[in-house]
Amino acid sequence: MADLVIYGNALSNYVRSARMACAEKGVAHTLQTEGHDNIAALRSPEHMALHPFARMPAMRHGERTLYEAQAIMRYVDEAFDGPALQPSDPYERALMTQWMSATNDYVNAAFRVGIVINYVFPSGEGGKPDMAAIEAAAKAAGRQAPIIDAALGEREFLAGDAVSLADLLLLPILLGAWRFPEGRAVMEPCANIGRWYQAMASRDSMAATDPEKVAA
Repeated sequence: MADLVIYGNALSNYVRSARMACAEKGVAHTLQTEGHDNIAALRSPEHMALHPFARMPAMRHGERTLYEAQAIMRYVDEAFDGPALQPSDPYERALMTQWMSATNDYVNAAFRVGIVINYVFPSGEGGKPDMAAIEAAAKAAGRQAPIIDAALGEREFLAGDAVSLADLLLLPILLGAWRFPEGRAVMEPCANIGRWYQAMASRDSMAATDPEKVAA
């Protein structure tokens, strides 16, 4: 079948999660950024034919198209040979789904939208970051970080004994927030998150999806 293509900006955490799933699975893919990497491009007819909600990532594999990172990640895991990225045990698989849902619904809102986006796309007075919004998000992130830390405990991964889609969805979000003082402040006391991050950061999929390499 034709090569797999992922559409979006390499800096997007969701694009990176989809690409990490490909890398972990050993699935070659092409990242198509031109025409799919900014707000104007996402609203183009070409992109909206792939993602009608004008977001990223989208995917094409031959005649098949998908949008939304979780759908793409599950497809990559189930459609190709390679290491399984979803636990076979029903409970552990449910844990994976639980954490993917929590990451998408809660963690992303606090760590990425509330902290990262407010710094990267400042909307405050004079074009500065809205510090009140960032502080509110940091309080939410401060409540969430210990939950993630406790869930990890002494486990190496969020669900099961091997890396799963849950880890790949969460990692880019926390990595982005770590760049900013509020994100770093809530994660630094969480030793289990730090240990998990160090293990994840050493994986080949991290290097293979480094946005700076794409930019270069």
